[in-house]
Amino acid sequence: MPRIYTILILIGLILIPKTHSQRLKFEHYGEEDGLSHNSVRHIEQDDKGFIWLGTSSGLNRFDGYRFKRFSTTINSGFNTINNDRITALSVDEFNKKLWIGTENGLTVLKLDTHQFTTFLPDINNINSLPDAHVTSVHVDKHNKVWVGTKSKGLYLFYHEHERFVRIDVNGFEHITTIFEDKRGSIWIGSYGKRAIAKITSDSTGEILELKSYELLVPNSNEINPYVNFIYEDFKSDLFVGTSKGGLYKFQMSNNNFENIYIEDDTIRKNLGPYFFSIAQAPDGKYWLGTIGGLIVCNQIEDIEKGDFQWHFSKITDDASLNDNYISSLYFDKSGVLWIGTEDGLDKYDPFENLFTARSDISNFIDTYFIKIRGFAKTFDSKIIAASRQNGLFKLGNNQFDFLFKSDYDISSIFSIDGKTFYLGLWNGALLIYNYEKNQGKIVDTGIDNDLILTIAEYSDTEIIIGTNKNGVVVLNKNTFNIVTPPQLVIANNSVSKIVNDGKQNLWIVTKTGISKFNTISKEVKVYAVIVSNNVNPLENNVSDVIIDSNNNVWAATRKGLEKYIVSEDRFELVTELKEVQDARITSMVIDKDDNLWLNLNSNKIAKYNIKQDKVIIYNINSGNNRSEVYGSNEFYNFDEQGIYLGVKNGIINFSPTQIMENKWSPMPVITRFKIDKSSVLPGQKVKDQIPLKIDLNYNKNVELDYNNRNFSIVFSVPSYSNQKSNKFQYMLEEFDEDWIETNYLDRTVQYVGLDPGKYVFKVKAKNSDGYWSDISSYNISISPIFWLSYPGIVIILTILSILIYVVTKQLKYRLDLKKALLMEKVKRERDEKLNKEKLRFFTNISHELRTPLTLIFAPLKQLLESNKRNDLDRSKMNLIYQNANRLLRLVDQILDFRKTETGELKLKVVKTDVLSNTKNVFYSFEELALSKNINFNLNIENEPIECWIDIDKYSKILYNLLSNAMKFTQNYGNVDLFIGVEDDNHKSLIIEVSDDGIGIPTESQGSVFKRFYQSNNSKEITTGTGIGLSFVKALVEIHKGEIKLESKPKFGSIFTVKLPISKECFDKSEIFEFSSNEVFKNSTEEVKFETARNNTNIKQKILVVDDNLQLRKYLVEFLSNDYIVYEAENGRMGFEICKKVKPVLCIVDAMMPEMDGFECVKSIKNDDEISHTAVILLTALNKNENRIKGYKVGVDGYLAKPFDPFLLKTRIENIIKIKSDLKQKFLGLADTDVEDLAHSQIDADFISQVNMLIDKNIDNPKLNTKYLCDELGISSSHLYRKIKQLTDLSPNEFIRTLRLKKGANLLRSKKYNISEVTFMVGFNDPLYFSRCFKTQFKKSPTTYIKSIY
Repeated sequence: MPRIYTILILIGLILIPKTHSQRLKFEHYGEEDGLSHNSVRHIEQDDKGFIWLGTSSGLNRFDGYRFKRFSTTINSGFNTINNDRITALSVDEFNKKLWIGTENGLTVLKLDTHQFTTFLPDINNINSLPDAHVTSVHVDKHNKVWVGTKSKGLYLFYHEHERFVRIDVNGFEHITTIFEDKRGSIWIGSYGKRAIAKITSDSTGEILELKSYELLVPNSNEINPYVNFIYEDFKSDLFVGTSKGGLYKFQMSNNNFENIYIEDDTIRKNLGPYFFSIAQAPDGKYWLGTIGGLIVCNQIEDIEKGDFQWHFSKITDDASLNDNYISSLYFDKSGVLWIGTEDGLDKYDPFENLFTARSDISNFIDTYFIKIRGFAKTFDSKIIAASRQNGLFKLGNNQFDFLFKSDYDISSIFSIDGKTFYLGLWNGALLIYNYEKNQGKIVDTGIDNDLILTIAEYSDTEIIIGTNKNGVVVLNKNTFNIVTPPQLVIANNSVSKIVNDGKQNLWIVTKTGISKFNTISKEVKVYAVIVSNNVNPLENNVSDVIIDSNNNVWAATRKGLEKYIVSEDRFELVTELKEVQDARITSMVIDKDDNLWLNLNSNKIAKYNIKQDKVIIYNINSGNNRSEVYGSNEFYNFDEQGIYLGVKNGIINFSPTQIMENKWSPMPVITRFKIDKSSVLPGQKVKDQIPLKIDLNYNKNVELDYNNRNFSIVFSVPSYSNQKSNKFQYMLEEFDEDWIETNYLDRTVQYVGLDPGKYVFKVKAKNSDGYWSDISSYNISISPIFWLSYPGIVIILTILSILIYVVTKQLKYRLDLKKALLMEKVKRERDEKLNKEKLRFFTNISHELRTPLTLIFAPLKQLLESNKRNDLDRSKMNLIYQNANRLLRLVDQILDFRKTETGELKLKVVKTDVLSNTKNVFYSFEELALSKNINFNLNIENEPIECWIDIDKYSKILYNLLSNAMKFTQNYGNVDLFIGVEDDNHKSLIIEVSDDGIGIPTESQGSVFKRFYQSNNSKEITTGTGIGLSFVKALVEIHKGEIKLESKPKFGSIFTVKLPISKECFDKSEIFEFSSNEVFKNSTEEVKFETARNNTNIKQKILVVDDNLQLRKYLVEFLSNDYIVYEAENGRMGFEICKKVKPVLCIVDAMMPEMDGFECVKSIKNDDEISHTAVILLTALNKNENRIKGYKVGVDGYLAKPFDPFLLKTRIENIIKIKSDLKQKFLGLADTDVEDLAHSQIDADFISQVNMLIDKNIDNPKLNTKYLCDELGISSSHLYRKIKQLTDLSPNEFIRTLRLKKGANLLRSKKYNISEVTFMVGFNDPLYFSRCFKTQFKKSPTTYIKSIY
């Protein structure tokens, strides 16, 4: 319904008589200025002057320059309001509280501590507020808090017990407003069954009487409209504003409310029956907010007769109201009116509205913007305004009307008698306008294409013209002929103003200053106005000149106001006027009281009281923010009608006699207190201190710790009239020597690094009319640093005592340490000497051992080369030969180690294939691995590996690392040797020796490469010299490589050696261009012998797990001829042995103690290292469900007791053969799935993941073991063992096999030729691909393709 009325009102505005409207200017604030929401419903001012605004989305505090917002969204989880829709505000100055009604709770804000407390319904508390939707709050003169709710009626709040007590007023459930009259009676407004109720109380506040009233809606059957406000005027008459019912007045005669019925039908319809708010101005007038704007009247009853002023929103006028829906009105202590609308906050400043912006001329032109070029007075006391392109306009009856249309651009206007007007044109001609006849004619002045800027009377028969380029010209009034040539007066200059002082002198304003021209003597005196030390004509531009009643000559310049000093015949800048100093003054006028009015060309006008030497600045709003920059047009003083000023979008006029001075100048307040640039609230902890217990504006004291001495203060003043002109002065006593002045833009003062002590921060403010406030003082004390306080001094003395004691002890300790170091030095020198002696002894012994070793090698080699020995003898002699060879290596190692110490060991690299030497060293340890049941593996990534390397040093590095691994790996362990090539900037040979032995303690890992060092855990297992790893590191460094160690105690170690193998990595002196066979003639490298590995048929391992001793022993004996058989008496022991020996097959009984056969099989199949092991399950249970259970956990065979041992043997042979056949089938051309090789789910997952990685990167030639290890997150030895167990292939062989099988499939598809397939499967060379293909599948790719066809 209100929206319908709004539309009707807007339509009706054009029908309202002009007497019902007045030009007022309103300043607007909205969300873009920091307001939380544009719908402003409630306005209050606290005792410190802050304006509080309740909106539809949050609470706001305004200090004149900045909005501080409180809402659940901005301050979520922090001390704030409970709901954003503010429904009521009431200030309790006595208790320093702000009561806030919301749609979800009653909130109270303690203004001195900034603490919010919200009261909500609580079913467990009978004293709580029963309705969360609060609609009104009022604090009466007894400091009682009255609370109105939407559905539960009226309540009183008692502070001491924090309880709500219902005031039972029959029929009043929805309370809309609460009002207290002058006699202390409480009036409540409602919506529903009743409208108005009066609650009478005694002097203590106790309720004596309740009485209710109805409101009748005129011309309607409706009763009790929504009550928006109840108000008492200065006559103590009571008024009620409603929605739909309009205004009501309480009649004492009949004790009832009667409607104020507007007599005029048009006004009544356009105004509407919606009255939302009311406030009385300091001048006694009443302002009412309606749905259609603001109403201003002398008495509220005048509205009935239509005797009021109506102000409303106008789209074309930016200075009009923001919106016509006026929700709230509030006059602050300075007399400024705050207006809450549905589209923002408006402010009406009575001190700023003394200037009227007139845009009525725009009604006669096509554009809103108009350029006024000057004013003149007619003989009948009218004002003529000359516009540049739109002719002349006349002011009469307080309204400008169109007077005369000109087809020429007007630049200036002048009249002597008010009948004939001289209009200067932009083309140099004159337009002579006859006011009485309203006619005009063009006169040629002889000035071509020049602008006439000003005209003045020269004599009774002559006028003088100032031009833009040609100086001044004197014309005859009748003939308009040039009387005096321009060069005789002021030539070739721009003249903007000419003033006659009545003493035969013309003061002529030019670009370069002011010229004084004597009309009798024709003398010209030029004054270059000095406004700075550097005289510059561009800086000395003068815009206007004026003469006051005392014949003082004043000049307006770019740098301020100048005064002519008669005695010194010069102009001087008035430096005392700081307010206009450095301001550009474009024009001036003087009023009847000899006050100078200065146009400052920046939305500001200054009044200079010459007698009092005082300046007041006025901010002017012309009504449209897009055109606030004034032009250079002059002021015009029109006697009692006021002063007129032309601006770009119209005219501004004001009456100097009606300009009021704003004498309200309240004390400044602190709006923010910051420590280290962060705002501090009362109760907030900063660096272990709470600086503010309560707000500084209430306490006036703050104590700061030394660490919080860097602080800043933001201040403001609750003087909201023309607040941008407010000035401030501040000082910090004991720091600042004098007051420091600033303006509204710079209200933050920062202090850094203040010394401890007591300070007083003082600030005062000056309002726009120059009235200073009292001083606001704040005591600030800064505590000394803790160490300078009494407790700190005690602590320092204590610390000093302790330090003296500690220093004394330290000196004694250092003397002891020095003695110990001396002893250590002696010991170190002794150990060094001992080591040298030990090394010399080893070297001498080594030399002595070489002769007997030669006598062993020579005959032994003859015996080995003889063919008369049987295999057993040859095997034993090979064993002797290997150990003698090992002893020779140890002897050579000691000698070489000695050479490394003396720097005699040199690098000799040759181009060779390291694989043969690697395999020789590897095989030399195979017998030892077999004797310890160590799983010993060689993983070669690239084959062959040709490189530049010192083969002797390489062999010794490899031998020492493998020897170390074998030595510290326990029985049934694993030792792996990985050889590969890394191609970075230069090729490098990667040697990785890994084991799962005892590992190296963390604390020893940094010392293992030191000579003669042995870790504690190694000494417990084996003996040694401690030079092996030191020797390895020395050899690696000689070979320009690096060695790394990764070890974890009880989990093994990994030694990684990286050796450069590119020729360019070595010096010429280190390179030998011949084969390695020519370098190394050592018999230990050249002798070819067969080890026991080739001469002995190694049996496969089988594990028997059965708790029956006799059956277990029988099976061990029965199978021992064909297999190496291990035994275990239960499942747990069987699982542990299986992990150690890694048999090819396990025979497991189903029923056993500790761990039965099913659990044992499950454990085996789920272990990553032995999941490939085949299992035959023996059981006396012949039920199908047991068989199903066994097959589910991964059993490969099932045999029921009793069984034929030969059948068992056959089953074993078949399972092993099937596995072998699958591996062989995988190596062939058959299209087999690699996952067929898996023997358990864990194997299937592993082989599937590897296969997927290979298949995804099969066309990448760089696909290798390292890539698989990185992707799978496992070591190369782990990958090698796993793939070897499943496929009998190394990882590189496995990758190559999958590449070749993929190539065979691609060839079989007949879509690609051999070269294409080569690159599709990751080979770089078709010839190499063909060679590998033939080796793998026993036929070349070409033959294979032919066989397909």
